[in-house]
Amino acid sequence: MVVHLGSSGITYVPGDSLGVVPRNFPKTVDELLPHLGLDPATPVELPTGAMALRDVLIQQYILNRVSKKFVKAVLERLPEGDKKQALAAIVGNEETFDDYVFTRDYTDVLIEYPVQFTAAEFLPLANKIAPRLYSIASSPKAHPGEVHLTVAVVKYRTHGREKFGIASGYLAYGQDLNKDEMPVYIQSTKHFHMPPPDAAMIMIGPGTGIAPFRAFLEEREIDGAKGKNWLFFGDQRRATDFLYEAQFGAYFYVCGDAKRMAKDVHQTLITIAQEHGGLSPEAAKEYIEVTFAKTEKRYLKDVY
Repeated sequence: MVVHLGSSGITYVPGDSLGVVPRNFPKTVDELLPHLGLDPATPVELPTGAMALRDVLIQQYILNRVSKKFVKAVLERLPEGDKKQALAAIVGNEETFDDYVFTRDYTDVLIEYPVQFTAAEFLPLANKIAPRLYSIASSPKAHPGEVHLTVAVVKYRTHGREKFGIASGYLAYGQDLNKDEMPVYIQSTKHFHMPPPDAAMIMIGPGTGIAPFRAFLEEREIDGAKGKNWLFFGDQRRATDFLYEAQFGAYFYVCGDAKRMAKDVHQTLITIAQEHGGLSPEAAKEYIEVTFAKTEKRYLKDVY
């Protein structure tokens, strides 16, 4: 994911993080307001002046997960009866209460327990949005004027409704990175710096943890650094989770005796493709001899 810095004047170095202030989907707010019984245009007084309630909720409050204090307020407003007793049992058990709020947003709760609030009553019951930090996955020397992020989008469905992580959903679907302005800032690193150019680096970054190491390697390539680099990366599925595969594809070289050594190495590669790639013997042989060697040209031999 690429964030264009434009004329912001923002600068960074490998190892820094980008602070992103996310926003809610307008759809999330538009679903919630009728259940609260509130007009989207209701003015809310802020230190900077009045703002429409709909905009305040989009920009300033976490709505993808309900707060416990809101659920307790709902409980207080419910009339005596089965619904109140059911919710009281949930709130009264800490473990059950944790599970309840983990999978629900405000709309989920209000669908199940319909009560209404004024804007002044609701806002103190919701939590404010806080910035999210993402390790920067690019070198400014390799990508001037850009910040690259490695984002795993949190997307799930509970209680019949589709939901997203507030920050990852915002970055992936909430705005147009080529047009919309996004509130961001640089969080400078205090300790996560690159070593001297001639020093070796061993980097361990599974999943999105690969992000800063891509920046380190791009920086070293631009600078012509002589230090050796080892990157250990892993994820669940090669087909969908091999992040930056085109940049990190390894090259396999074999030099020496063709009849014994090279032949044994070749068969070992096929066995590895079978055992760790989940391929049939035929598919493993085709991958090593055709895809790896001829199509990708990453299996290179100098044998005699």
